[in-house]
Amino acid sequence: MSKLTSRKTIDQSLPKLFIGPWVGEFGIELLHWQGVARSVANSREWGDVIASSWPDREYIYSDFVDDFVPYTPPTHHVCGASCRGYDENSLPWKERFCSERGDVWLTPFGKPKNYLTVRALAASHSTFIDFSERATITDGKFDLLIHARATQKHNQNHKNWPVANWERLVSSLPGDWKVASIGDPNGAHKILGTTDLRGISLQSLASHCKKAKMLVGPSSGPIHFAIHSRLPVVIWMGEHRHHYFPQWNPFDVPIACLDTWQPSVDSVLNKIRDIHFITKSQRSDLRYLVAATKRSGHHAVTEWLANLNPGTEFVWLNDCVSDHVRTYPNYPNTIPSRSLLPKNLNDPRIFDTVISIGTAKDTLSRIISIEGASVKEISLLPEAESAQYIVFVLRDAANLASSLQKGFPIDFGKFGYLGSPIQKMLATYREYLCEATGRTAILERFGSKVVFVSYNRWHTDPTYRSEISNRLGTSLVDTERGTVARYGPLSGFEAPETSADQLKTLSRWESGSDAPDFWTACRDSHLHQMELEFHEKNLPIPHLDNAFNRLGFL
Repeated sequence: MSKLTSRKTIDQSLPKLFIGPWVGEFGIELLHWQGVARSVANSREWGDVIASSWPDREYIYSDFVDDFVPYTPPTHHVCGASCRGYDENSLPWKERFCSERGDVWLTPFGKPKNYLTVRALAASHSTFIDFSERATITDGKFDLLIHARATQKHNQNHKNWPVANWERLVSSLPGDWKVASIGDPNGAHKILGTTDLRGISLQSLASHCKKAKMLVGPSSGPIHFAIHSRLPVVIWMGEHRHHYFPQWNPFDVPIACLDTWQPSVDSVLNKIRDIHFITKSQRSDLRYLVAATKRSGHHAVTEWLANLNPGTEFVWLNDCVSDHVRTYPNYPNTIPSRSLLPKNLNDPRIFDTVISIGTAKDTLSRIISIEGASVKEISLLPEAESAQYIVFVLRDAANLASSLQKGFPIDFGKFGYLGSPIQKMLATYREYLCEATGRTAILERFGSKVVFVSYNRWHTDPTYRSEISNRLGTSLVDTERGTVARYGPLSGFEAPETSADQLKTLSRWESGSDAPDFWTACRDSHLHQMELEFHEKNLPIPHLDNAFNRLGFL
């Protein structure tokens, strides 16, 4: 037995707390058991706290126990939190337990209802720590750690990724990256081109987690340990993936979790790139928080914002969600995190969810764009407090409605112009207009850092673009937009080489204007008045007047 903590003298007549022994899976021990045990240990004064687990697990208890008793069960037929195969008669500290003193045995064993009680406690009364905080710094630093799982336990070999995939992945990484293989030597491959760190102690692993950029691999115990050491991860998991958001991520570590056990190498490489840029930029300033509805043209405006600062490299997190912000459409494989991360970050398909603009080495900044968030939701975001500027991009209702119909024809076919997708989008747009025209003042406390941009005017008027540029504190004179790269043409349903003045973003309304419910959906006298104030003459007129005459507004 080893004394792990140096506590002040405790009255040894007090009850002792005996924890375990835990002989189940490492992942469940990390996610549930050790958190519950720490909470119970911290709940009152004990004469001693004694924990027992596998011999190599001492480190995860060392912050709160007085003695660790290593224990290897008589059989390795153990599973999950039920720890089947344990012999109660062989308790390693049985002779020290005194019921008359009021000693407590915290055990994961028992009937199924007791097992479920432990899991319920883990969900609501767990105390977790960052394992890397107490780790002794070791020599050597690796950019990437990989866990190339290679085990047949519980007939789960379908979770193993082929060695050829791992080798291609490693060979495709930046040439200056140092990569190490981790895990149990009997349950993980050492991949060609990597340093072999398999079999190192948990304390050494925590030290490497503290210095690495990220860990990559299928869902496993080492992945959970990395997350509990605040290391960003790229992982994949074919079921129960929702547990990573946020139950299995107590420190809000950046995670890209692919919804499959066999992702493509290209999709994993894409997520490594995304997580790298996210973590690289986390400590940099947030220059712009860009808020908009779907189909607002904000992708083009956001890229333009970045190009107003040619001396800065921007990392742009594109279209983000959190517990407080939802974006449309709500893809079924997208699960919100507690902090703003791109909506498609966890999609196995390859998206430009994180974009790097500029090559400056000395200055790094961030842009975050979100879609469909209400004004109140935006006002409550921590990112709204920290952003230098909050930029709203507004495009007129008629072009919004037609563009959404063109971009999402299946949803539109179900609901039409009066259906919930378009009406929800237009309701958010109306909120933005009310705030932009002074009818509401929800964002008043943010003062002049809130900037409302009329996409209609921005798209057509270089003088207006220069005015916006000046309000954002840049001296760049913007006389023309040229070709809108990457997002402008693609969002406008045009080829990438299409010049800005050929984009049909302000004439999209023509495709829907003859529909009987089109103008009913996207025009009323109150909305019309606000649009005239905000967009001025950059609206589909005189067609609006004709439509309004038919509806009796004029």
